[in-house]
Amino acid sequence: MLIPLGLLLGVMVLWGIVRMRSALIQAASNQDRIQVFDDNDIRYLCFNGAKAFPQSCLRLSAPHQLVSSYSKLLMAALFISPTPSTLLVIGLGGGILPMTFRRLLPMAHITIVELDPDIAQAAMDHFNFLEDSLMHVTLMDGRAFVQTAQQNHREYDLIILDAFDEVYIPKHMMSTEFLTEVKAITATGGIVASNTFVRSAFYDQETENHHSVFGDVYTLRSDTNRIIFAGAGELPDFENLAANAILLEDEFLSLGINAQEMAGMIRMKNGEILDPARGQLL
Repeated sequence: MLIPLGLLLGVMVLWGIVRMRSALIQAASNQDRIQVFDDNDIRYLCFNGAKAFPQSCLRLSAPHQLVSSYSKLLMAALFISPTPSTLLVIGLGGGILPMTFRRLLPMAHITIVELDPDIAQAAMDHFNFLEDSLMHVTLMDGRAFVQTAQQNHREYDLIILDAFDEVYIPKHMMSTEFLTEVKAITATGGIVASNTFVRSAFYDQETENHHSVFGDVYTLRSDTNRIIFAGAGELPDFENLAANAILLEDEFLSLGINAQEMAGMIRMKNGEILDPARGQLL
């Protein structure tokens, strides 16, 4: 039986769409089932299937632009500490964050800690992640790395806590004991930025844990994520944050971020907006 040409072409187009949305890899890893797939112009890294909450997103047509709201929010750490020379990123995902910091801070030493070697491989194979002479990945549990760094008296100017399993932040990396260990390896004047969920059952406790260890904290949130910023010393006031945002305006614009607008949304622990022109409890 002959298949009409129009029907055949339609099937071919549909098959192309299905393949575009299909998984690029599906690897049984040490901790999670990893899936990388494309949906139109966005590439996703997920745990436990394509419908899981995406761990990383890459815009294929503009790979330097940030897609995920949490990755944009974490960049606000540079409003507080604009020129860190040593960075520690716990949790690699697709490697989007460290590669972005590398472009903005070409001379910084960046250490990434990732537990799962399959995730590191996926980042290199599918998300343009590359190590260099000043940026490398250590395959190790994040808390164990922090404890080793403390024993070796290592310190970092900026520490990003972005480690997630298929459910949420690993429990052993949510406690005041862990945050105390993190504070011990935070350089004087250094900053810690923790990625959390807005709808987390531990939302208030996470804030209190950071406050009890570090003192004053700032927060910045989207509809899905909340970043907690804490420091080894006194956090800068809004005038300094705004001044740094202006200096970073062009670089952030290339990432798809309005720096001044983002700086104006940073809040104190009690929810008060720092910007005196917009100050209100939300």
